[in-house]
Amino acid sequence: MEATHLETLTINGKGVFFPYDLARRFSFPSLRSASVKYLSTRPYMALDSAGVTVFIGSALRTVRTLELDFDIGYDLSPVLITGLESCLHLEHLTLHAYGRDADAGVDVITALSKTDTPWLCPRLQTLTLHICPQALGDFGALLNLATKRAASRVSAGQGLTEISVYLKEYVDESGADKHELSLLRQLLNGILSSPSRLPQWPSPYAPRS
Repeated sequence: MEATHLETLTINGKGVFFPYDLARRFSFPSLRSASVKYLSTRPYMALDSAGVTVFIGSALRTVRTLELDFDIGYDLSPVLITGLESCLHLEHLTLHAYGRDADAGVDVITALSKTDTPWLCPRLQTLTLHICPQALGDFGALLNLATKRAASRVSAGQGLTEISVYLKEYVDESGADKHELSLLRQLLNGILSSPSRLPQWPSPYAPRS
């Protein structure tokens, strides 16, 4: 299924996502912006992971701006990573992370930090994350991402310039949460704004090796 001139795509799915055999048939060679939202109608209902991966890789591979919001009750990071490997032109990514534990979304952040393989989303300029409060307990993965991408900017002259972090919209931010969010944003964007002067972070904020 090809739409040669389609430049913007918005999907708000509920209950059923594209099965693999259909998802792999989409081709939108002119697509520049996409928002894909999916809401499970039953808690922790299994999703066709292969369908999600191949949809991102086939339909969304040319996007510059992308929002992914799969509200299925568990972390879909491994599936999203595989799909994002095809998004070589992506510049602006908004990711909504779901899951019961503090690791929800961390795998995507870690994958975006890896330097031992070609960069995942090599043209990424801005990253916006919507996370659950428990994820605020570990800044390491995000600090590592900012540090690695900032170092890459020094050598390449371009790259990630901004990371924005928000709590999920259904969460009432406490004073402590707001303070942690403010601190986290300052740390991350301080690193990105001064890539030639990367700081030595004290524990507990030291990036992971």
